[in-house]
Amino acid sequence: MPALEISPEQLERLVAPLGKLASFEHLTGGMFATTFKVTLEDGRTLVVKTAPADTSSLLSYEHNIVATERLIYEMCSDKPALLMPQVVYSDFTREIVAGDALMVTVLEGTPWNVLAEKSQVRWDEPGIERERGAYFARLHTVTGERYGYPGLPDLQASTWRGAFELMLRAILDDSKGWNIDLPCDEIWAAYERNAHHLETVRFPHLVHMDVWQANVFLDGEEHISGIIDTERAIFGDPIFDFIGADQMGFAPVNAHQLQGYETEAQAILSSVERHGTLSGLGPVDIDVARTLTELSLPRRLPAAGTLSNQEIRFLLYRLYFCAIMIVEVGPRAYTGDWLIEHLDKLHTNLRLALAALQ
Repeated sequence: MPALEISPEQLERLVAPLGKLASFEHLTGGMFATTFKVTLEDGRTLVVKTAPADTSSLLSYEHNIVATERLIYEMCSDKPALLMPQVVYSDFTREIVAGDALMVTVLEGTPWNVLAEKSQVRWDEPGIERERGAYFARLHTVTGERYGYPGLPDLQASTWRGAFELMLRAILDDSKGWNIDLPCDEIWAAYERNAHHLETVRFPHLVHMDVWQANVFLDGEEHISGIIDTERAIFGDPIFDFIGADQMGFAPVNAHQLQGYETEAQAILSSVERHGTLSGLGPVDIDVARTLTELSLPRRLPAAGTLSNQEIRFLLYRLYFCAIMIVEVGPRAYTGDWLIEHLDKLHTNLRLALAALQ
């Protein structure tokens, strides 16, 4: 699926309601959106992000994806502790470009993956991993009205089990539509055997789903200073974010990340019990805060017959993520020598999850 090609003239017209374009830089690294950093004549800098409107090469969950990103940024606009950009303007008319466009403030700092690729910081730097875990705890205090993808009513439900079933069915249907080699019957059978475990999720927590290193900005002191790309966000089980943070892994979850989450969750609950509110987040429901302290994620490789409720949920979400990343190879037309190893790893993880869920 090719990204949108946007000319300087189109970019100038997109930002015209905000001011005259002075300069721009095409930001690379993504495989879906077309993104620019622009400077206006009044000195303001913005990020302009667009995504194709043509749905013929999109997976089901990718429809309306820019609207989802705008919705989450706006929902969190009064929560500075969540470190997200602010929406400045958007153009969903599709009159200038063949897609939706979102304009947001520029975050200070450098993406974690850029620093890691230069060996200036580790990919799994313990201090940053603790901060990432703590960030998840703060993010999960935000809740929605329904479960599932906020921009897609067809992938929403009043219960988490109902929403996840719709999400899983959609990606399995996508695999058939794109003729992707995926053990759909085995995946669905594993879900049906274990679906009742999803009924323990009591609140539709905001889940980013994609907080990997490229979406995490670090300041000069190697602290997290910003989080971007909420386009794949859902409302559901907090456990999902630990899968999204390590999409090619299997288990266990990074110990420093877990420590950060657990410590922050306890601090959140203590503050809410005393004050009912949190600095940088605002009011938080005490039952939501209490739920975060009850999260228990895999500290070992899960084995069939010994799994807890939360480990089963973790493995179901691993199946879902593996399915997405395998199926997306079709519509995105990935090529290159890296692809064989990439798919081998995903299929291995999928098989391990299926075996554990027997």
